[in-house]
Amino acid sequence: MREDGYMEEIPEAIADIAKRTGTTKDEARLLFCLERAGEAFDGLPDITTGERIQFAVHHQALVNMIAARVVGRDHPAAWGRSTPPEEGAGFEPLEPDTNPSG
Repeated sequence: MREDGYMEEIPEAIADIAKRTGTTKDEARLLFCLERAGEAFDGLPDITTGERIQFAVHHQALVNMIAARVVGRDHPAAWGRSTPPEEGAGFEPLEPDTNPSG
């Protein structure tokens, strides 16, 4: 933690996350921050089991969103995209396959 109270980013850790996960630098930074948020949450006093479960569910949902971006970018035809997204584009929901012949 920096003196101003903000989290200190570690460029080497972010680069390692990007390399291991196939994320962009910005996506890896988000994953790094999510990991730190989990550690900070665990440090809160008097966390109930319900709070811990609720945090874990939402935390995992955010991680899954990043994973879906990577998969959608790496395999656009298989995940509802005809072309790779433009930089910064959000993940589009899957469209149902209306072609019965495949």
